[in-house]
Amino acid sequence: MAIEQQYCPVYNFVPSVLHQNSLLFPASLYQVSVPPSLSSYDIRPPTFVSPEQMLNLSRPQEGSTSLSIVHGLTTVDFTVRFSNLARQWQPVSRQGRTLRQFRGGDIYLEITLNVYILEGDRPLPDDAYTQQIFSIIMSHELEHVADEIDIVSRWMPGRAYQDSLVRCYLSEAQAMEERAFRHWFTQSHFSDWLKNGLWADEHNRRASTRDSPGNYRQLQQQIDGIRRVQVNRRPIR
Repeated sequence: MAIEQQYCPVYNFVPSVLHQNSLLFPASLYQVSVPPSLSSYDIRPPTFVSPEQMLNLSRPQEGSTSLSIVHGLTTVDFTVRFSNLARQWQPVSRQGRTLRQFRGGDIYLEITLNVYILEGDRPLPDDAYTQQIFSIIMSHELEHVADEIDIVSRWMPGRAYQDSLVRCYLSEAQAMEERAFRHWFTQSHFSDWLKNGLWADEHNRRASTRDSPGNYRQLQQQIDGIRRVQVNRRPIR
């Protein structure tokens, strides 16, 4: 067992973006507007759900990213994951006590994304009305996707390095009692610490901005206008 020593670990917070849907989505097929920051890898088909399913999905999403309960919802799960917890946290000895000391390596800021759209808004073949409505909803949800990826990729890493717990036990590599190590790092407490202390506020702020009453009203008006034309079945030029 190693003796505790002064140590300056080399480590990085690395963004990791996962998608529940493994397929890629051809956005141009329905003229979906894609934010410039998104790559083709991050454009995935939505999951179509019933109104009841949409309601159940939106209930647990505090600060959820959604156009509305009726149309679309982007869900995101945030967690922190060490690349190799056992190797990154080595046992050290101090006066007969076993402690743990961080030795560096990658730490992943990981999000898992999924886009849900109401089954009634599914685009139908050879139906320009449903395709236009779908395009409006999907374009909006991709803005949420872009926001979530930006948070974990650009906004959060720099702020995570400034966190008090991170500075003490990661950057400065202060030794930690085994019991405290197990509490913080073998369970979800460290992940929850960064999630609730950093990620959640920015996630909620951007979600509320995207879904502000003014933005929502504008999007809903676009959908309602197409619905009116659809009911009258006038050709779309």
